[in-house]
Amino acid sequence: MMVVAGMHPIEGSLVCRASEKSAKNPSLWTPNSVRILRPKSLQSVGLSSTCPSSIEPQLQVKVNYLPSPLSEALFAVDSPPMPPATKTPAKPTTAAPERSLVQRMEALQRANEIRTKRATLKRDLKAGKVSIHDLLLEPPEYVHSAKVFDLLLAVPKYGRVKVNKVLQLCRISPSKTIGGLSPRQRTELVSMLRR
Repeated sequence: MMVVAGMHPIEGSLVCRASEKSAKNPSLWTPNSVRILRPKSLQSVGLSSTCPSSIEPQLQVKVNYLPSPLSEALFAVDSPPMPPATKTPAKPTTAAPERSLVQRMEALQRANEIRTKRATLKRDLKAGKVSIHDLLLEPPEYVHSAKVFDLLLAVPKYGRVKVNKVLQLCRISPSKTIGGLSPRQRTELVSMLRR
């Protein structure tokens, strides 16, 4: 059975229309959110007889409403509109000047020279021709930007685990460069490697 129900705008009593199917399920007429106040004849209110005669209560909707911050904001008094945000001018950023082709080729040549010198140094460290102690105490210019971790890996009998342990004992970050070592870190690392 299909029921359409609503409150009469003047009288406040239930107005309903039922479909032609049977009215066997009364729970359709009294939902959980509706409270029956007292039975009242729908005929006395002047309603048509399209409602089933067995259901003639006057209903009032029971509101299950708990105020929330969102609902309070919906019913809040309108405040004056906020002025639009003013755009602050962005700080002018100065980009690096464009390099000419000659400058780029010189930088590329310099980077290639440094890479080849470091590769030969690592080979010499691996072969034992160069001492890591001398290299750390007085590093050449092309080694300043090399990582300490990478150079220690080139030393014989030093793998990743042992290098990490030595750097941790000396309180040196694995990403530290040779040029970025402090005098304390440098001497402590050399003394640790001499053991």
